Order: sequence, then structure tokens, then C-alpha cells
Amino acid sequence: CGNSYMITATNAATCSSTSASFTVQCQLAAPAVPTIATGAATCSANGTATVSNYSAALTYTSTPVGLSVGAGGVVTGFTCGNSYMITATNAATCSSTSASFTVQCQFPKPVLNYTPTNPICDGSTLNFITPPGSTFTWTASLTDINTGLFSTNGDQNDINTQLVQLINPNSTSGAISMVILPNNSFGCVGDPIYVTILVNPNPKVQSISIVDDQLCSGETLHMQITGTLNNTTYNWTAITSNVTIVGGANNGTTTGSLNLQLATTNPTAGGTIQFQVIPFRNGCPGPVFLSDMIYVNPIPGNPIGLPHPDICSGEITNIVVSENLHITGTQLEWDVIASANVTGFTQTGSGLAPISINDVLINNSNVQGFVTYRITSVLGECNGGYTDITVLVNPLPKPVLTDGHICVNANTGLTYQGYLLDTQLSNPNYTYDWFFLNTVTNTYEPIAGASASTYIAMQAGNYQVIVTNSITNCSSDASAEVIEVFPATAFTATVSEAFTDNPTITVTVNPIGTGNLVYALDDGAWQESNVFTGVEPGVHTVLVTDLEGCTNLSIEVIVIDYPKYFTPNGDGIHDTWNIIGLDQTDAKLYIFDRYGKLIKQLSATGESKGWDGTYNGAQLPSTDYWFTLDFTENNQQKQFKSHFSLKR
Repeated sequence: CGNSYMITATNAATCSSTSASFTVQCQLAAPAVPTIATGAATCSANGTATVSNYSAALTYTSTPVGLSVGAGGVVTGFTCGNSYMITATNAATCSSTSASFTVQCQFPKPVLNYTPTNPICDGSTLNFITPPGSTFTWTASLTDINTGLFSTNGDQNDINTQLVQLINPNSTSGAISMVILPNNSFGCVGDPIYVTILVNPNPKVQSISIVDDQLCSGETLHMQITGTLNNTTYNWTAITSNVTIVGGANNGTTTGSLNLQLATTNPTAGGTIQFQVIPFRNGCPGPVFLSDMIYVNPIPGNPIGLPHPDICSGEITNIVVSENLHITGTQLEWDVIASANVTGFTQTGSGLAPISINDVLINNSNVQGFVTYRITSVLGECNGGYTDITVLVNPLPKPVLTDGHICVNANTGLTYQGYLLDTQLSNPNYTYDWFFLNTVTNTYEPIAGASASTYIAMQAGNYQVIVTNSITNCSSDASAEVIEVFPATAFTATVSEAFTDNPTITVTVNPIGTGNLVYALDDGAWQESNVFTGVEPGVHTVLVTDLEGCTNLSIEVIVIDYPKYFTPNGDGIHDTWNIIGLDQTDAKLYIFDRYGKLIKQLSATGESKGWDGTYNGAQLPSTDYWFTLDFTENNQQKQFKSHFSLKR
């Protein structure tokens, strides 16, 4: 290049032509290939690109287009991560292209995806769930959390190893306030994350109170669970042996009260139930608590007794009662709930089934009585059913025989007055059987033909009557002793002397007989004493009998005396005066005044009318008057003097 040349062209005819002179220009000079220096990206900016051999004389273009090369060779307009080439062109339009280069994009800002367990329970560790490979640092401030077991800073490797313990496990809650800074391998730190983890205490069962740990099948259990913290719920599980929860499952949840109806699975056997309780509060469980054992007893069966026939007063009830389920240990308790006209029953009683009630019932009335026993089955504190058994008690006939006597002539030995044995009964439904005691064989022998309610005994000895109610077939007996009584046959009565201050009559009986003698004067009361005192003057009848009624004697006696006053006023009472009880025609009676003047001579006989208080037809004044009496007593002549009053 740079030399001059001409070119000749010759044809086949050897003709030629020569060109003009020409010179081929030499190749133009190309610019230097651009050198690209790239800067590393940072956490806050993309990387950089610079044409390190930049020349302002050159023109720079890029492939793909879009880049600009500014002063100093600074490349702009790129999209990080894309590949570019820069071409430098000089004035001669010669160019050079760089090698391909890529500008590093800005390092990514770390963002942490996490899922924490929140809240957590006392005694647990933190639980942050993050994607694998996540890196971060953290710091924490604690509220009511034990700092001895919990670090206040760390990274992804130890965050889930932190043990959380409340300072006061019975407090309401605690808190962990955390700041988490995510990072990456480029050394970039993300935005802080603020998390507050609530720490709840673990509830505990403080007590389980059971109203009654001995229940009967079908009864309701009342249980109260008390915890250490408010707002606690309790999950319970029943551990049973031959016990079912009526109408419910064997587990459940409660806020404290638990009322469950319990029944034995086998109705003839007892069972047990116990509760395992786990407290929960805000999702935090507490330790398992086991209740006391609860015993559920079966309900005993119903008492069974046969209908009871009527009995007679004095007989044994002989009630036999069993229990239909035959549960060992069942007690049968009875109580008399009603009765009428009957005594002798045991008001209450009990015994292991089967039982016998052997009361001797007495009915002393005249009508049918009854006793109603209520028998209840009991097993422990569990009552079963009951049965009422009524025993009808028929009264017995009530014969009454009184010991008596027959009257027998002591000389002839003949009974002249029998003794009426009277049962004092008249019921037409009664039958009577009479017996006489044979003292040789000591047995009662029937008396032929004696079938009435009375019997006249004519022979001394022991008699028995059996009275039977032909409707109820109840009978009873009575007996009486009949003895012989010999009567008294004679007596005398001795009167004290006339005009004594205390007139008496003394009775002497001979022979006295064997009866119990009593004595009477006139119509007076009978007395055991044979002496009558203070007897009024006049004629008296002395009576002697015996309490057995075999003796009946009487005589008349006279008691002589005088009235101490008389009142001749015409009223018919004490109008005249005379000696009483003296009937002697030869007796002489003279009446004097106080001066000794004879006023009246009277006859001392029963026909005498006595003195009327006059003298020669004239009434004498009220005053004392004197008398003398000459009479015979006990075959002796006697004279008696005294005085009396006339009252007007």
C-alpha cells in the first residue's frame, strides 16, 4: 500500500490498454480495545463499570445499546446482571470492541420469614420456625422471667435453646421482648424485627373436693376442682372398675364443677371410679392430678316376704324376709309404721338378709288389731326398695273366773249352796269347755255337758274353762279355786248395863264356822269387829254373816237409856220424854223439879206416851228436871237417878 500502480489490459488480438496510475491506501489505525474495570456490588448499591483506558477522542457505543461512557470512563445506563460489550471508534471510524462484561447487582437485603410459638408456657423453650439456612442475631429484654436460664442475646443457632422460667410460677404471665436482625452471607443486615413473646404460667390442681366418696348406684357425684390460677379449665379422664357414667363419656372438660351420675355396671357388685385431671390455661397444661378413690355401691334388691296369716294375741309373728338380688352384706331394716290395739312389737330392728321378725304380739282389746312392718333393704348407705307386711292380730276371749266357795253343812257334808263360775262373756261366737282338776293325776278332766258361759260348782276343787272364738279360732283359758265353807250356826249378843256413858253390844258366835265373819247393827255397814260402841238406846237387830255368804243369823237386843233433853213444841220431834228401851211393867219412874217436887209418875213400858212437859195441864218452864227409876236388870233390882232438860 502507498505505492503507485497501472494496470494494462490485453485482448486476444494482443491489443492492450493501460490504466491510469493508482495508489492503494494503507490500512487506517484502529483504536485500543476498551478495558472494562468492574466494581463489586454492595448491600446498598449495584456494582460499577469503568473504561479504564478511556479516551475522550474516541466514541463509545455498547452492545446491547443503552450504555453511556462518561468522563473518566464511568459507564452508566446498564442493567445489573446483563452482559455488555463496549466499542471504541476513532475519527477514522475504526473501532475496537471490549470483552463481554457484567455489572454485579446490589447484594439483597435479608428478610427473615419466621413463625414463632406465641404465647409459650412456663418451663418450655423458645420456638422460632425459620427456613433452612436463615441467619440472624437477636437480643431480648425479660419481664418476670428468670434470667439465670435465659440469655439476653444470640443468633439462629441458640434462639430455640433458651429455657423460659417464670420468676413466680403462680403469676399471671411474663414476657420476652425480642429484636431480631436478619443477615446474609454478603454481610447485609435486614430491618429489625420486634417480637414480644408472652409466657403463660402452668396451672396446677390445688385440690379435688368430693362431697361423698361413698355413693349408691344411680346417685350423682358432686366434685369440685380447685386450681392455683383463675380461668383454668380441666381435662378429666375417668378410671373405672365396674362403674359407668350414666349418659356420658369417660372424659371431658370442666371449669371446676363436675356432676356425674354414676351406676354400677354389675347391679349386684360394687365398683370404683377415680379421676385423672390435667389443668389447662391459655394452652398451657399443668401436671396430672389424681383424685381420691370413689366407691359406688350397688342398690340392694327388694325385700321379699310371704303374705302373713292372721295370728292370735300372744302368738309369734314369725315373719321371714329375704332380698331378691342376694347381694352379700345386705341389711334388712324394719320399722313399725302403723299399729292399732297391739303391743309387744319391736319398733325398729335390723339384720343381715334373710331375717326373721319374731315378735310376740298382744291384743288386749276386743277388736282385731294390726301391726304394719316396713322392711327396707340397705347396703352400706344405699337404700333399696321396701316391703310392707301387715300382721292382723285377733284378740283372745277374756274369760274371768273368780275364786269362790260352796256352802257345806258341817254335820251332813252336803252342799246346800253352790258357787257360780261366770266367765263374764256373752259373745255368740264363743264356745266353752269346762274342766275339773284331778288332783291324783294333776290333769284337767272335762266336765260332761258343761258348755255354757257359766257353771255352778257344787264340789270344792280347781276349775278351768277354755273359751274359743269359733271364727278366729283364738282361745284362752281361766281357772278358779272353789273351797268349802262351813257356816256359823248360832251367836249371842251382850249389851252393856243400862244408862252407861258408852252403850256397847258384844257379839259372840259359837260355832263360828269356817267363813270370814262380819257383823252389822240394824241397817248399818258390815264390820269385822264383833263389838258395837256408842249404840243408841232402843231395840236393835244384830246381824251375823260371812263374806262367803254361807252364814245368815240375826237377833234383837235392847239398849236402855234416857234422852238428855226433849222439846215439847208440837213439831212431832222429841215432844215427850221417857226411858228408852225399858219395857218393865213393874218398873217405877218418877220425875221431880229442881226443888224435889214430884211432877210426874210414868210407866216404863212400850205403851207409855211419856211426859209432855206439863203439870196439871200447865206447861212447865224450860229447865232441868230430875228422875228416879226402879227397875230390874240381870235379875237384880236397881235404882237409877239422873236429870234431863226441858227446852222450849
